Amino acid sequence: SPWGRPPADRPSLPELVATDMRIPFLSPPTDGEETPLWRHPEVGLIDWLIQLSFPLLLPLERMTTAALSGDLSLLLELRGKMDQRDGVQHDSVLSEWRLTLLQMSRADGSTLEARLYHPPGSGDTLLPVVLWFHGGGYTLSTARDSHGATFAAELAAMVAEAPKVAWLSVEYRLAPEHPFPAAPLDGATALEYICDASRAASIGLDSSAIHVAGASAGAGVAAAVATDAARRGVAVRSLFLDEPCLDPRANSASFAVNSATTIAPVAWLRWSWSVYYPFEHADAVSDRFFVLPRLAEPDVLGSPAHPTTLVITASADPLRAEGAAYAEALRAAGKLEAHIEAKGSHVISLTLDKEARRRALTAWAALLHRGAGREGSGPRE
Repeated sequence: SPWGRPPADRPSLPELVATDMRIPFLSPPTDGEETPLWRHPEVGLIDWLIQLSFPLLLPLERMTTAALSGDLSLLLELRGKMDQRDGVQHDSVLSEWRLTLLQMSRADGSTLEARLYHPPGSGDTLLPVVLWFHGGGYTLSTARDSHGATFAAELAAMVAEAPKVAWLSVEYRLAPEHPFPAAPLDGATALEYICDASRAASIGLDSSAIHVAGASAGAGVAAAVATDAARRGVAVRSLFLDEPCLDPRANSASFAVNSATTIAPVAWLRWSWSVYYPFEHADAVSDRFFVLPRLAEPDVLGSPAHPTTLVITASADPLRAEGAAYAEALRAAGKLEAHIEAKGSHVISLTLDKEARRRALTAWAALLHRGAGREGSGPRE
């Protein structure tokens, strides 16, 4: 089976980080100096105003301070508030889509849940599908995220005259309760589930036209899942990475220059990495999902099975450097569709930079069209 454990033919992930990187977790940023929001050249007035109010809605720095002292009550409270607030918006955006709740069995016998949406008017035709992973720093948010739902709705409007695309949002496990590699293992489980042609057809999907995508931490999961699939020769048609969170060292120059942000505070990002990927929880299976840009494997990224990839970065984002580095590794391997940089801060840049959003969605829609699979393959059985 292409989904079996890979041979142990290279050092484990913790060995690579510990020896090749020589930089511990939570280390201070290097090669840069913080630029205050009020005079940051990439932060416009609306961006700045949003960041002033953001801590009132989602006090990530206060939550991080509490978590570092061992109090996770605020983390749980924020999860509940996000699920309620973001979930309502998500449900509103996709209110006319047909929802199917899926349950998949993990290797340990537990259940992985996912939300499958078919767009209006899709009928019984087998559709290409976007396998979506929400953001949230590996510690927050759910499959009912409005960021992904908005993408789904806008793509559906753009591809009105082309094959419609289904949307499968995965409820992957979160840290600190479930550290790495729980999240990408859940992603691999979801991908394996829809790779089965008969099972995919039974839920209205074309197993030959699977696209993987995610935002922020979810983009990190998406990259890991797609790379793991490529190592096994499992074909994924395209990969969309929106401001990916990839580097556990969390100390690039962009972490320094863009550290004044309140939307993705660097203290929270570092804490999230420390609970998502603590060395003591890494075992041999971790090596399956290693996608640190600096150690990207050209033979994997350039393999026929690795999907063409669209990478989005934000100019005032702490994660900017690692996303750009991964884009360059993909470019060198001949697998980069485009690297589009939006002006502004994490998450909101593609909302505020209308031209970048237009370019990103146009490029993504083109990838979905190109990988439409067996067009007109008929209704499900």
